[in-house]
Amino acid sequence: MRGYGKLSHKPVAIGFLALLLIATQVMAFPHYSTELFGVVIINGSYAPPDTLVTAYFGDGSVCGEVKLTTTGLYTGLSCVASQKRLGELVYFRVNLEKAQTLTEVRFSPGRVQKADIFTGDFHTAATLVSRVSTRESARGDLLGIVAIASGLLLLLDSTYLALKWKRKS
Repeated sequence: MRGYGKLSHKPVAIGFLALLLIATQVMAFPHYSTELFGVVIINGSYAPPDTLVTAYFGDGSVCGEVKLTTTGLYTGLSCVASQKRLGELVYFRVNLEKAQTLTEVRFSPGRVQKADIFTGDFHTAATLVSRVSTRESARGDLLGIVAIASGLLLLLDSTYLALKWKRKS
């Protein structure tokens, strides 16, 4: 009978160790974000509100998405991943269709990046983006500030959840 009692504690101990291992892994790999904003052009026209912009890595894993609220402009797209992704290329989809960028975008935690996204002809997109950039430079500054603020909120929220979870442990 005594041996049976010791045996019944094994699953509990194994479960506890598994939970401890998972907790250690979660705390060992914090997540970071790169904040993205820019112009979105679909086949030569500015993208309408409610257009979905998705950021992802080369292996297909999604790191963030946002819907446009203003014609042709997106902001507040937080590409969130572990530090192991540092320097990896970030790709985009517009309404689930593969899109291109005018400049290369890499995952750089803590950085705010302008990433102009388009489907269709490169030259048409470049012309439309330059019009927005010239006309809306002050607005772009505001978009950058909003992107930074959303990144800080995400960081605070992640820190709060990690501390809350740690207290429960």
